Amino acid sequence: MVFPNVAAGDTVVYTIKRTSKPFFPGQFFSGGFFQRELAFEDAQINVTLPKAMAAHVEVHGVEHRVTEGEQTTTHSFLYRNPRPPMAEATGLSVWDTDPRFIISTFADYTAVAAAYRGLANEKAAVTPRIQALADDIAAGASDRREQAHRIYDWVSEHIRYVAVYLGNGGYVPQTVATLMADGTVSGRSITTASGPFGIRLRQLAASIEGRGPSQWAETYFKNLGWRGKASFQFDPPRRRPAPVYELSASFELEARPEFFEGKAFGPPEGIRMLVRPGEYLLGSWTLAKTAPTPCFSGHQVEELSLTLPPGRDIELLPRGKTIENPYLRYDSNWQHDGQVVTVRREITVKLPVAVCRDEIRTELAKAIAEIRGDYRAEIALKPLVQ
Repeated sequence: MVFPNVAAGDTVVYTIKRTSKPFFPGQFFSGGFFQRELAFEDAQINVTLPKAMAAHVEVHGVEHRVTEGEQTTTHSFLYRNPRPPMAEATGLSVWDTDPRFIISTFADYTAVAAAYRGLANEKAAVTPRIQALADDIAAGASDRREQAHRIYDWVSEHIRYVAVYLGNGGYVPQTVATLMADGTVSGRSITTASGPFGIRLRQLAASIEGRGPSQWAETYFKNLGWRGKASFQFDPPRRRPAPVYELSASFELEARPEFFEGKAFGPPEGIRMLVRPGEYLLGSWTLAKTAPTPCFSGHQVEELSLTLPPGRDIELLPRGKTIENPYLRYDSNWQHDGQVVTVRREITVKLPVAVCRDEIRTELAKAIAEIRGDYRAEIALKPLVQ
């Protein structure tokens, strides 16, 4: 929109009229939000409906007025915020935090589901072409489960879809590494995951395939301050509806001679394919302790082991740590067995809600700080005394 001859101090007024076809005949729903950190001198949105269309309205931080006409009802939503506060980081959607309004003629969610079903019934009907394709895919399989597997595999390979996250889930990353006499590191990382973690791991595998494994690994290690390379082993990420998915990688890292000079360091993590225990489940690590954040129940484990070269022994071995409150238990354990140093970290989270705030958020924020401190634990080497 171009306004000619506009000068400082002028007021610009414009009206927008939109005409659109309704998603559901005979029904209306709409809504909007006002970003809290933006200035609004005077905002007003009017929705006029026939009297026969009863509306359900929900507002937060927005004024709602109703004007009755002879044949219509007008719902006005008014908002003013001439001096907005500074923007604050949040882990929630603006639909959960900022001033907003929603208006709908649907009586409840059952009515919404019925409307969707009415639109989908025709499209869900099995056409002769679809039936012929299904018969061809399942040909030779008499077991109904095997038939379903075959159809799922075909759809996974030929149809793009949006993942649906259901249930809790968990994952176990494991890295086994060897520190060579010249300071280079080689090893293997294996991650198995289920539930939402399994979906995320499949997405990562697809990303590695698409970008190219060599380039992906080079960029990954560069971001960690290393030079290295890796090769990956995984099944095609969109095949078979297995409950658990596994992705593994063999890697080689540049020499770090300072490890032999007494400098403390953390065991090499290899290829970290998912987040560390607690990072996803406990919500955002960067928000203030009082800020609500999405949070999840689940189980995460990581195990890192490093085999030392001949002639080297452990000078410094961290102590393990246990963190426990009504919502989680976190344990880390360090072991030194011969030339092998191992650390195992495990967290189990059980939450009664999907958004953590108030007392729960405070407890999780405290645990987050302690867990992050435990991640910084380091080992140091010394010459082996015979």
